Amino acid sequence: MKGNEKKLLLNPHAGFLRLKDVLKIIPVARSTWLRGVESGRYPRSIKLSERTVAWNAAEIYELVEKLQTGNSYPFAEGNE
Repeated sequence: MKGNEKKLLLNPHAGFLRLKDVLKIIPVARSTWLRGVESGRYPRSIKLSERTVAWNAAEIYELVEKLQTGNSYPFAEGNE
């Protein structure tokens, strides 16, 4: 295994999270999450295939930190 591959495996914030996993970290209703994505409060999903979307794990953990500091719309346009 190369050095970069080891870093990815050791970094829990690397990779993608499906919606069910995101909702375990940010405990809101599915509909609330999807409205938040639409409004810019939460990060946008990434389309992995025709029927599969996921969220960047680093963005989800960044959101947790920003919500703890009181920034209620961290992913809105012009607020990044």
